[in-house]
Amino acid sequence: MQSNASSRAKLTEIQVMLTTLMSLYWTADETIELREAQMQMWLTDLAEFDLECITYAVTEWRQEETRRPVPAELRRLAIQAQRKRDEALRLPPPPQPRFVNQPDSEERRVEKAELAAEGRAILDEWARLHGYPDFWDHAWPALRPTGCNLFTEVTKWDAARHGGARRMPLHPAEVMSEGEKDRVRHASLEAAQ
Repeated sequence: MQSNASSRAKLTEIQVMLTTLMSLYWTADETIELREAQMQMWLTDLAEFDLECITYAVTEWRQEETRRPVPAELRRLAIQAQRKRDEALRLPPPPQPRFVNQPDSEERRVEKAELAAEGRAILDEWARLHGYPDFWDHAWPALRPTGCNLFTEVTKWDAARHGGARRMPLHPAEVMSEGEKDRVRHASLEAAQ
């Protein structure tokens, strides 16, 4: 909020600009009271704009028009200046993270295919050991309605047969580098805001 002193200084500067602008145009002989009343109307109509916008409006009018302005015309120019300034100050949209909606690299596609093949092989081996010809066509449809968490069971079985070392990742984040994980966390936080 402007202080009274700065508000008075602003109004004085506006008054000087308007008086100088109006002196460029012929006017009828008017009483001092009438001119003061007119100036008060001008100040009331332009007080909401900052000096930069009013200076733009006065300069634009002086350079482009050949007649005396009315308050509405200078207000229109001041609004135009204010919009231009606000658009220039508006922040650009943040850049989209590079990993969102971008196809995987060939190396990543091969890695995913290898992991998927390894996972299918592990699941099929588990299914055969439990009496099913394969996992997806026979074991999964038979065991899914039971509520058994097959993924947990298969993972435990696979870890046990490899001496406790789990080979099958539980989540895609487990095969991500720390840098990729940080980028995903950052993008998730930005999306939440």
